[in-house]
Amino acid sequence: MRNSIFRCTCNACELNDCNQNKSTESIFIEHEKEKKRKYQQRVIDVEMESFTPLVFGTNGGMGKECKLFLSNPADKLSRKNGESYASAISWLRTRISFEILRSVRTMMCSWV
Repeated sequence: MRNSIFRCTCNACELNDCNQNKSTESIFIEHEKEKKRKYQQRVIDVEMESFTPLVFGTNGGMGKECKLFLSNPADKLSRKNGESYASAISWLRTRISFEILRSVRTMMCSWV
């Protein structure tokens, strides 16, 4: 069995018309469940790996599983660099935000 983790990112827009009467947390839970329903069984059966849906909101929030997923590397980074956990998680979130923006930009350029 290989040591890889399959992740799926999804941007949950809280301002979408169908999400206006829902709490942000319930939107994240809904998107996490949807991604698990779509991909988890395939990843387990075919790839024999684990699956963690990374759900980010357009307001900067993230789903519960995404928070849990990022807490481990943030903890390791803070210990390794001798900095606070808050600055490590902030750096990770910023880095991920720029990577998402870069992938959106690449996708938009390919449409032109």
